[in-house]
Amino acid sequence: MNQKPKAFSKKQNGIKHKKGFPKSSIIILVIIINAIIIAVTAFLIPIFVNTQNSVQSTIESLARNYYENYLYENLNTVRTTSDSAAFEETMQKYQEYGFGTVHLRQILQYNKQENHTPSIDVADYCDENETVIKFYPEPPYNRTTYRMELTYSCNF
Repeated sequence: MNQKPKAFSKKQNGIKHKKGFPKSSIIILVIIINAIIIAVTAFLIPIFVNTQNSVQSTIESLARNYYENYLYENLNTVRTTSDSAAFEETMQKYQEYGFGTVHLRQILQYNKQENHTPSIDVADYCDENETVIKFYPEPPYNRTTYRMELTYSCNF
């Protein structure tokens, strides 16, 4: 009475059928799952890249605003109250080494005081103390002639 189950369950028209899924069904299922994974990945990668680009672009914009409207203005005050040649000489030194490192926290604080609200809350993505910017003035040492080095510490 206790017989072991046989590998074949039914016999129809002289053909034996195995229990379970046929191999072709399993292959089709694997192909469908892979297609879904590829589609989801293809959808998420642009979102990730766009977020990263948006955050970096926002930080660069905030940093430009900080240099052009705060840092340069304070330096320009020194220029108008002292010898222009001495100002140029000082700026030449900073051209090589740059001004002190400015943390994202400082730039965000300045923009908050000036009521500049960025389109993205970069603090949600980047460490305010580890994301830093260094400014290097370039001749002829005016508001828009400088370069920035940005070091991002962000999780995207």
